Amino acid sequence: MPFDGALAIDSHRRVWGWGLNGDSDLCLPGLLLLRPRRIPLGDVTLATGARTHALFDSHGKLYACGSGDAGELGNGSTTSSSKPTVVTGLPRAAGVSALTSSWEGSGALLSNGAYYDWGYNAAGQLGNRSTADSAVPVRVKLPAAVRQVFQGGSGPTNGQTIAVLRDGSVWTWGDNERGQLGDGTTASSDVPVRVKMPSGVRFVKVNSGGYACYAIDSSGRLWAWGGNQNGQLGTGIGVRVETRPVDVGIHLTQVSSTASNVAGLERRPG
Repeated sequence: MPFDGALAIDSHRRVWGWGLNGDSDLCLPGLLLLRPRRIPLGDVTLATGARTHALFDSHGKLYACGSGDAGELGNGSTTSSSKPTVVTGLPRAAGVSALTSSWEGSGALLSNGAYYDWGYNAAGQLGNRSTADSAVPVRVKLPAAVRQVFQGGSGPTNGQTIAVLRDGSVWTWGDNERGQLGDGTTASSDVPVRVKMPSGVRFVKVNSGGYACYAIDSSGRLWAWGGNQNGQLGTGIGVRVETRPVDVGIHLTQVSSTASNVAGLERRPG
């Protein structure tokens, strides 16, 4: 959870939360939790949150809590909940293999490669040819099964999703005010558009923040694109926007970002 809160799953699959709990997004009472407290769910295998709400996979079911203003709890309503509420409308045949979230947005990647999202949709963040919010999961139509997916977005003026498909292609959708879709334009899209990747490059890991996206290629090189108002692309502060992926000049094994900050893990020989 990148904004003033934290989640952790322990070795017994119990889930814990601490930090700011302003919208009961930790499924616990109290505004500020100074130490980890156990959240009332068991057998938790996945957890994600984005300030105002959180998602959990517990006993093979998906639960959410916190603000429901844009339908981000996925329970068919826009009612908020301080206790875990079941996400409805996902296919039961395939289990959830990954969860992702952004400001008022939620997403679930199923084991069969299908991706569903729900919640805020003012700039087409749901990728379903609409800009209407959805309180139930909707499937994003993509040309192949999804291998990895990540939602980015820190507020109502941004929000985008990036997905790596099993065929190696990379697709994005949602807000594109600062080129964060990586398709060479600044036009937002309510359907997936293909990232214009450099020739001969294959992305294997992706991440998205408020106005920027990041990818690590098969050789470990880090690429970035989108807004650079705070230097978050790592390419210097001279260029304000990059609408296509640019080589940052470093090699990483992991990358993580928020609205204006980025962190990476470098693996060195020995």
